[in-house]
Amino acid sequence: MPQGSVGPTLARLEGHGIVDHRAQYWTIADAEHATASAGHLGAEAAEATDGGFSDEEIAAWMETAVDPIEDRDE
Repeated sequence: MPQGSVGPTLARLEGHGIVDHRAQYWTIADAEHATASAGHLGAEAAEATDGGFSDEEIAAWMETAVDPIEDRDE
């Protein structure tokens, strides 16, 4: 991690509710909330990177999927 980037990174994480700041100390926020926030941020990053899949691409994949999504509820 580049020098000088820890503070700004922690401040961004605090803005998302992942960490709390008290005096000179940082702590992980509520674990359940932090986990949900991290998952959401990870999904946003993946979407920004690959642009997601179109409905047509998903439908084509589902035709040959070993474990299609529709079968998960059975």
